[in-house]
Amino acid sequence: MARPLFVVGRNRSGTKWLSNTIANHPDVACVQRKGAGGILEADILSKAPQVFGPLSIDENYLGFLACFSQSNFFRATGLDRGDLYCPAARTYSAYFRYIMDRYAEKEGKPFWLQKASVRAFETLIREFPDARFIVIEREVVANIRSKMSVPNVLNPDRSNVLRALTAYWADHSDASRFSHRSNVMPVTYEQFRSDRENLLRRISDFTGLTFHKAMLEDRWPRNTSFATETARQQALTGRQERLIRWLSPLLKRVPNVLWGLVRLSVRRRSKNRFVRGSFALVRSEYGWPEESEAEAGADAR
Repeated sequence: MARPLFVVGRNRSGTKWLSNTIANHPDVACVQRKGAGGILEADILSKAPQVFGPLSIDENYLGFLACFSQSNFFRATGLDRGDLYCPAARTYSAYFRYIMDRYAEKEGKPFWLQKASVRAFETLIREFPDARFIVIEREVVANIRSKMSVPNVLNPDRSNVLRALTAYWADHSDASRFSHRSNVMPVTYEQFRSDRENLLRRISDFTGLTFHKAMLEDRWPRNTSFATETARQQALTGRQERLIRWLSPLLKRVPNVLWGLVRLSVRRRSKNRFVRGSFALVRSEYGWPEESEAEAGADAR
């Protein structure tokens, strides 16, 4: 089996940029697609369990396989439909491991890489004990400024900024619970921007890769929220930025157990839907126009 690598972080923290950069390494298998900005994030570990239920039930498994076979992710692997069914993989984590190992085997590579949300971190740590996790975090104001500018997000007002701020520190608390583990490497977006080569060399040592100069290339467009510097500066008002900086030291001290209650409340209100663009490649088969690259990547992390 290939060794799993996960890039973990919250939305707009550089997970896609870092993932695509590591995936430039010739020993790393990574499912990528033109039109989506590179790496594709599988719904297997996020939305699919909520939609289909336990895979131990045959009908659930068959429904999941039928749906997954039409996804951008499976189509981009280049695997045959005959590769879909695995009798031994009757949990979502086991199935994802199976698919990625098959893909890495097809590509002839000893590592595979996927990016994931912080909210999946606890499950991934438990289900993939042999994996290496690179956890990336971005400075709070920069992260929220970027998040408030993502297409299809309402113009920022006080309540939106507060929601984004509490979500940021809840995710920070979640990630911090595992930062001491030997298979977890915390990094920052700011480190990646300012000292890219040194950080990638450290990541290579941590994961067991041999540093390769291809990791310094940008083969995919960066998933930026801003067309201009003016747009960046206008994403938050001065009052909103001051609010973020004033509340952040207080929220950073909130115990994880309290954040757990917040996450439970959010989970109960969340909708069981797939990430937008998950089935963009089958749109034309049903008479729908193809999505633009911006639309397909609207939910990208």
